Amino acid sequence: MPDDYIPWSERECLVEVRTQIQDSGMDKGLRVDLWNALHATVLDHPEASVWLPVLWSTVLRLPIDEFDEERATGIIKNAMLHDTDWHLACDILQFFAERLSQGTVYGFTGNANRAFHRGKFAWHFVGRQLVRYIGEAETKALSMALQDSQPFPEVRRQLDTALAEFSARENPNYGHAAKEAISALETLVKQVVGDPRITLGAGIKAVRRSGRPAIHPALLDSFEKLWGYASDKGYLRHGGKPGEGLEGVTMEDAQLVLVSCAAIISFLTARAQAERILGST
Repeated sequence: MPDDYIPWSERECLVEVRTQIQDSGMDKGLRVDLWNALHATVLDHPEASVWLPVLWSTVLRLPIDEFDEERATGIIKNAMLHDTDWHLACDILQFFAERLSQGTVYGFTGNANRAFHRGKFAWHFVGRQLVRYIGEAETKALSMALQDSQPFPEVRRQLDTALAEFSARENPNYGHAAKEAISALETLVKQVVGDPRITLGAGIKAVRRSGRPAIHPALLDSFEKLWGYASDKGYLRHGGKPGEGLEGVTMEDAQLVLVSCAAIISFLTARAQAERILGST
C-alpha cells in the first residue's frame, strides 16, 4: 500500500518524478500501488470470498461454472498490473468500492486514493464513487457532505446518485447529477424546517423568517440564488426524462452545483445540530 514516504532519490531530485496527470492510462508504479492496496484491504479480507464470484460473472464476464477463487485472484492481478485496458482496472476498483461493507470500504478507498495521488491519476474516490479529480477543496466538500449526511439516508442516497451520474464513464448525465444534488439539499431543508412537503425555495424562506438556524442573510441570499438557477433550468427542478434539457447543463455547471450543494449541506447540518434542530451524531 502506498504511504506518504518519498524516496531519498526523489527528495534529492536525482530521478525524474511524474508531474503530468495520467488521464489515458496507468504507469507501472500506479498499477503496483493499486494492486497492493487491493490485495491488502480487499483480497485478504473475508468479504472477498463473497464478491469474487459476482465480479467473475459481471465484470470479467466469465462462465460462473468455471469460477475458481485462486484463478480469479490471478486474473485480477493481471488486470491491475499488466492488462493494456486500464479501464478494466478501474472497473474492478469501482466494483469493490460499491459493494464492500462500511467498515472495509474506507480503508480500501483511502489506500486507493493515496495511490492515485502519488501516481497523479485523473480520477479518485469520493465516497464510493470513482470520479474525475476536481480539486482538493472540492473533493473535501463532497467527502464531508457524504459523511455529514449519514444520519439522513435519503440525502446520502441523492448525493451518491449525483456523483454516480456526474462520473459515469459512458454517457455522464450532468443534468441529472445537478438535479440530484439540489434534491439532496432540498431533502435536508425539509428535515430542518420539519415539513416534508416544502420546496427548497420555500424552505429557505422559512429559515429566514424563523431565524432557526441562525444564518447570515447574505448566505441565505446565495442559497436562494442557487434555487433560482435550478428553477430556471426546468429539468433540474421538475425531473423530466433522462436526456431532456441537458443541452444547457454542462460538466462545469454540474460540478459547481454539486460542490455548492455539498458545502451547503455540511454547513446547514452543522448549524442545525448546534442549535439542536437536528440530532447530533
